Amino acid sequence: MDQRADIFSFGCILYEMLAGHGAFQRDSPADTISAVLAQNPPELSHSDRPVPPMVERLVLRCLEKKPAARFHSASDLAFPLETLSGGVVADSHAEGATPGLSGATTGWRKALFGAAGLA
Repeated sequence: MDQRADIFSFGCILYEMLAGHGAFQRDSPADTISAVLAQNPPELSHSDRPVPPMVERLVLRCLEKKPAARFHSASDLAFPLETLSGGVVADSHAEGATPGLSGATTGWRKALFGAAGLA
């Protein structure tokens, strides 16, 4: 195993933050493990919380079954996260910048902001 296993775990957390439920959550632990190994998560666009297609693609890339298809490292993931969150992470480190979401209050933007900070 390498850091791409961490990327998968990160994708699971980000999916849950965006959808409000686990990507592979099933009725029993055995069914959940089976889903992790063999099934794709439900599309985020079908959840009660609207998620832009670009955000969904990023999350699904983190959740790819084949490790080679995932982001290879957290730094590979950080750039698209910062881009999708509006560059808030990079901007908030500038001298005199006010940390925050620049008026953005949507749930997916807050989740990406937090995720970008972690990455």
